[in-house]
Amino acid sequence: MKMIKLISKTCYKLYVVLFCCILNTGVLNASNRLDVDTTVYVVADEGPKFKGDMTQWIGENVQYPQVAWDNGIMGKVIVAFIVEKDGKVSNVQVVRGVHESLDAEALRVFNKMPAWKPAKINGENVRYRFTCPLMFNIERAVAEPYLYDEFIAMLEREGKIPLENIQEETDPVIIQMYVAQKQQFLKGGESAFKLVLDRMSPSYNVRVPASFIREYKLDKEQQKKLEVVYKWKRLEQEKLIKRMGKKDLIKRFAELSPLFAHLNILEEVKIRECMNPEQHLLYFNDLMKEKMIAHEPDGNEPCSCKCFYHLNVSLHGIGGIQNRIMREVKYPMIAQEHNIQGKVVVGFLINTDGRVYDVHVVQSVDPSLDAESVRVIRQLPPFIPVICPIHKRKVAVYYTAPINFKLQ
Repeated sequence: MKMIKLISKTCYKLYVVLFCCILNTGVLNASNRLDVDTTVYVVADEGPKFKGDMTQWIGENVQYPQVAWDNGIMGKVIVAFIVEKDGKVSNVQVVRGVHESLDAEALRVFNKMPAWKPAKINGENVRYRFTCPLMFNIERAVAEPYLYDEFIAMLEREGKIPLENIQEETDPVIIQMYVAQKQQFLKGGESAFKLVLDRMSPSYNVRVPASFIREYKLDKEQQKKLEVVYKWKRLEQEKLIKRMGKKDLIKRFAELSPLFAHLNILEEVKIRECMNPEQHLLYFNDLMKEKMIAHEPDGNEPCSCKCFYHLNVSLHGIGGIQNRIMREVKYPMIAQEHNIQGKVVVGFLINTDGRVYDVHVVQSVDPSLDAESVRVIRQLPPFIPVICPIHKRKVAVYYTAPINFKLQ
């Protein structure tokens, strides 16, 4: 029994020493006495304070991990750390993570954080455990369908403005973005763009296509009216093209983009006058099929016409998006072995930053072909942001791309 009691005391003394070492891991002085209190507090007379604007500092130093950005990974990482007596940040750890890339970035940012004003108890600096959330969020425009009533309201409002009242674009930032957008799809540069302008000439056929007549059941009187509209637009386009001159064609087109856009609106006003309400509604639905749009707000002010006419900027273009897609597509071996063919239609959003988001299958064929189509769209490089030339806004475009898989 005595031996047992002795062992028990010894164990007790050892436990107390270990407990003290866990709570106070300070430095022993020459007399083997602990002269630094290293207790970590979570409550104090004065809590620690960041020197400056912490939100601004984090915003300037955090870098969204590329893998998380590309895959749309978002969320709140909870980080805990100790503000030491001298204000330095130590023992940074993730309390609740989201994804390994976001967790690692949160640790990197907090580990490089400058010194804080330390916490105090009874006027003395103390160590303090602090918990802080770091939100990783990808801001995206939300694309919405463009409604017929909105279209009509826009035509009635904008259609009252004569073309001669529209001013050329003078903002160098807008002009440069517009030029970059054209150059992204016009691989032939100025010479390719000149071919595009030549096709706008009145010398080209302005007759109403037979398919258009059949689709909307136009009578002969309506056909004649539409041909007059098409001829009028060609002549107005020719005037604008002559106004561009012969040098720096893409830049001059960018400067005249508000006029070309407004001319399209005036044409739509005249087309509406050539149709009955039922025909025009059907025409609108075909025009806007599978397209949705959004805009980057200017403060809280919405875009008055919801930027409809940025859709006249073709994403296909010469050497455009469809060519990129077909170069990257790889026919899945399993689909070839089972003779699986068909057209997959993929929908995606080109955001106001030019990046591709929200890729999804609109028309499915087979899981293997669907997966390959989504993969290709997700790997598209960023686009030059689309601009509304009328309201000078970046706009987001919801787009659909057909991808044909056909065995030879």
